[in-house]
Amino acid sequence: MSALSHPEHSRTIAVRRRVATHSGLATTVATFLTTFAAAALLLHVAVGVMGHAIVERTRQSALALEDTTKRVRGTTIALQRNSERATNPSSIAAWARLHGFQSSFLASRQDATVE
Repeated sequence: MSALSHPEHSRTIAVRRRVATHSGLATTVATFLTTFAAAALLLHVAVGVMGHAIVERTRQSALALEDTTKRVRGTTIALQRNSERATNPSSIAAWARLHGFQSSFLASRQDATVE
């Protein structure tokens, strides 16, 4: 009986094949898990970066809106003051006196030019 046909040799070869198969499977599973973990980490980082960009854009929009609100509020206050000044009787009288003075001044200048 040759050494290659011996039953223990056949058993040894079978065990080696099983170990090789299990080892190959373990390597495949380990490679898959490592790749999956790396992809999950990259996805996590990408989502974090996008989330940060969205938060920053929202913050900038909020600041712009706040600035616009302040400007509108200032304009509203200025318009309110102007309208109060325009409807205030003493303001109207002062404007009429100023306008009358300007009109009389211009009329006297025209008279002086004509003469």
